[in-house]
Amino acid sequence: MLRLVNLIVFTLRVYLAVPKSIVRKTILATIAGLLIVEFADFQPAVARDVQPILLSQQSARQQLNDLLRQGRELVDAGDFASAITTYQQAAVLDRNNAKIFSGIGYLQAKQGNYGEAVQAYRQAIALDPNNADFYYALGHSLANNKDYSNAATAYRRSVQLDTNNINHYLGLGVALLAQGNYSEAIAVYEQVIALDPKYSQVYALMGAALIEQGKYPEAARTLQAAAQQMPNDSNVLQQLAIAYLKQGNTEDGFATLRKVVALDPRNARVHLQIGQLLQAQGDLEAAKQAYQDAVFLGSDSVEVQTVAGEWLLNEREYLTAILAFRRVTELAPDDPSGYHKLGMALMERRRTTEAVQALEKARELYQRQGNTSGVRQVEAALDGA
Repeated sequence: MLRLVNLIVFTLRVYLAVPKSIVRKTILATIAGLLIVEFADFQPAVARDVQPILLSQQSARQQLNDLLRQGRELVDAGDFASAITTYQQAAVLDRNNAKIFSGIGYLQAKQGNYGEAVQAYRQAIALDPNNADFYYALGHSLANNKDYSNAATAYRRSVQLDTNNINHYLGLGVALLAQGNYSEAIAVYEQVIALDPKYSQVYALMGAALIEQGKYPEAARTLQAAAQQMPNDSNVLQQLAIAYLKQGNTEDGFATLRKVVALDPRNARVHLQIGQLLQAQGDLEAAKQAYQDAVFLGSDSVEVQTVAGEWLLNEREYLTAILAFRRVTELAPDDPSGYHKLGMALMERRRTTEAVQALEKARELYQRQGNTSGVRQVEAALDGA
């Protein structure tokens, strides 16, 4: 559960830390990507709970039992695709076993087949309409399919059926945040606090929602109280720093970010925030170091690499910019802007052959998108190569 919340908070930090022009384009996909963590410890029902079913005919009973056993073995071996096929065969023999369908839904979700997972979980719910876990799983699959409205509906039902399960509330909160429904998300987090007042990470989530509503003083008060109880919680402190910065209190914001770095020195997004703050203060040399740290530490983030890379490119730090944009092309191979900027950085280093390759790839991707402005920019760069 702690890992889940840390990952959700991690994404919300990105939402609030980088320019909205970047975040608004990617946040829903990021949140949806993080939601898969909700199932990290959720074992497939078929592997755990489905027991051999007695059927009227001996041969059918034996066939079903064999399929269930084979399915469990395939799940244990990590062969989810074959396990799905096996359980689908079992479902044909026993169409009234909700746990077979829920197991299929789990395995489809593990494969990233969220549309198929939604169908399977709805079949399970039709057979067992009062199972909170099925609704929770359905919400997960819907959210990953970017259907946040229906995901929230499913999570609400899971909360109604199991009012003491914090995970269900957190799933609902994520779906509400993805829709921009911050007021209801805050109400959900208040319910989590009522269930577990010492559940520190939820304060960071609530603070993030308050910040997004523009309620900076209220967010700061909430987070200050949490920080007094949990002075070493980097999630709470980072949200508190954001609340300070949003109010124009750069001194306390910067000092708080420094505390976060001391607690979590490998947090790329904190280094990115510090770089942006130093840039705004005119300390470009210190900003350069912060942005470079962000590039090296944030190897898994398109946003970190893009924001830091653009600043480094503008400041003629071409070698680090090349590293950043090359990583962008690896993380987002269908995004032409990464290749475009990589080509420009390579051009500045007179690595012409590599630059032309990157720019031609950018032109191809711009053409697929119908982005004529991007095509013209790339062609102008190629003419000057």
